[in-house]
Amino acid sequence: MNANWYFIQREFKPRLNKVKASGGCHRFSEEIDRAELDKIWAQIRQGAFDKEEVKMKEISAKEVEQKLDQGEKLNIIDVREADEVAAGKIPEAIHIPLGLVELKISELDKSKEYIMVCRSGGRSGRATQLLESHGYKAMNMVGGMLDWEGKIK
Repeated sequence: MNANWYFIQREFKPRLNKVKASGGCHRFSEEIDRAELDKIWAQIRQGAFDKEEVKMKEISAKEVEQKLDQGEKLNIIDVREADEVAAGKIPEAIHIPLGLVELKISELDKSKEYIMVCRSGGRSGRATQLLESHGYKAMNMVGGMLDWEGKIK
């Protein structure tokens, strides 16, 4: 309930009415419409302001390695910078630095699922969220290349 109350305090802007004071000056006073507040509280009780936390799909480095060992065709995108990739990447991965993902997103196939990889899982998490926000199926390889024990190229 506290999160909802903070939302109301932040979003609800009381109406300001000009009230003519003595001497021809104007002053502002806050008028909170009781019916309006009652509507907001009713919405809170119905859960209108509850934000369902959407958890991104994740996969471990070990699971990716097992799928590759079983011969599965995976669409892996490495979002690290060029110097990081030069030190080694998953052989099946294509390299698209995080800064270029949004520019190259139209080159990706929405019918495929992509596994996003970076050094530790942070940048690939942002890339996963970006792809999902554009309607692509994506998952984040948690732990990134730090957890990768398979072959590298």
